[in-house]
Amino acid sequence: MNKLRCANYRDEKRLDILNSRSTKMAKVIGLASDISNIKAAYRLYKTNRGNPEKIIAGLSKISISKEMGELLSYYYDHPMLPIKFIDKLRDEHSFRCCPMCGSFSCGTIDHYLPQAPHNIFAIFSLNLVPTCLCNSKRSNRLTGKNVNERFLHPYFDNCLQQRLIKVDLHHLDSAPTVSSRVILPASHPDFTAVNYHFEKLVQEKLENYVRKRFIDFCRRPAVYITPLRENPKSIGHLRDILEWELQAKDEEYASKNNWNSLFVDALLDERVFTWLASKLFTRGRLPGKALIPL
Repeated sequence: MNKLRCANYRDEKRLDILNSRSTKMAKVIGLASDISNIKAAYRLYKTNRGNPEKIIAGLSKISISKEMGELLSYYYDHPMLPIKFIDKLRDEHSFRCCPMCGSFSCGTIDHYLPQAPHNIFAIFSLNLVPTCLCNSKRSNRLTGKNVNERFLHPYFDNCLQQRLIKVDLHHLDSAPTVSSRVILPASHPDFTAVNYHFEKLVQEKLENYVRKRFIDFCRRPAVYITPLRENPKSIGHLRDILEWELQAKDEEYASKNNWNSLFVDALLDERVFTWLASKLFTRGRLPGKALIPL
């Protein structure tokens, strides 16, 4: 999960170029009304900052022909030169943090408002979000049953710039379990959207990832936090190591909600930190060795 910069892809100008260059498009359209309505839909989308509830309500007054919708979908699948940014967007984000869920694969493009029935936005840059396969988990869902329940939009929701999730580790010495929660105050105007997004798209996968990572970390701590190849000199030194690691992960993935940052943040929880220190400072423990018997 992270906030993406809104690149200026000049969508309306690209639409005009497509219209002027494409014989196929000209034959299908024949009228300027479709182009005008597409531009109106783009403005509606930007004005409402990607909020699906407001956009869909506004679309009731905007329509395009079936042929035009199909053509826009065709152009998404077969990008012409004026919209080659679609391929570039996919390639540039291939190995970055997924802005929707926080995992570490981003090899596909998700239509935030799905192509069916919203193919009016099929090639609209602000509707194209680089994601991992979590887009299949979201499917065509946009909103929940209650007001303000919706998926976050990486181009518009500024709350994604702050840490939104806390992971908690339990039963550290035996069979580790993981829970997670939203830490945004319930009074925050985006809380309902964040909580809905978290529960529907992030929570299960995140907890599975952190549980496995914690088990592997206990076996080989230095593999996951390199400075732990040597035993820390003091409690303060250990805290410095983890805080530096947290900052490094935030910067590496340009996200405070990437799963590795959330894992390190969980280690800094006072209860977990005390447990970790007791293991690292066990008398006779060799540097880099397992924290618990294997």
